[in-house]
Amino acid sequence: MKRLLVTALVVSSICFVGCGEESDTQETDLIKSGIAKNIIENSEKPQTEKKKLKKIKNFLTSDIWNAGFCDISHYIYDGKDSTGKTMDLDFTIKQLDKAMETKKEYDEYIKGLDDSKFLDIKSDWEKLSEQIDILYGKLKDKKPLAGDYTYDFDTGLYSQYSEAFGKDVDKVE
Repeated sequence: MKRLLVTALVVSSICFVGCGEESDTQETDLIKSGIAKNIIENSEKPQTEKKKLKKIKNFLTSDIWNAGFCDISHYIYDGKDSTGKTMDLDFTIKQLDKAMETKKEYDEYIKGLDDSKFLDIKSDWEKLSEQIDILYGKLKDKKPLAGDYTYDFDTGLYSQYSEAFGKDVDKVE
């Protein structure tokens, strides 16, 4: 809504400038001075942060959990993915390798967020990111075998921290 109002203000200003002979005053000065641009950029910034955080939340669910840790947990149990279908563990780990490159970018992004506005998100992410690294490290150190009940791949902390992160992302305005 705020973005729509700011956009309407800028468009109206441009129309006024174009319609009058003597209107080359405040509207033109406003646009030339970059104030309108700053208003638009500042009104979009929270939306951009919210969109980016939701993208990260979706990444965690789809790339890290669904196509990674969840399927691998089921593979360790019975040699199948989480839906009971045949699974290529090497392929799944390669997909997870790609996701870990994206995670590095998200680590940097979240680290750069304003502490005063995003302290809970940053705290959740720190714990969550560490758990992702621990689980991924286990996979890279020793690839699990189907039905190997001795393989320690406990995703409980990942789930706990991921849930908290998701709830905090949903609260972002």
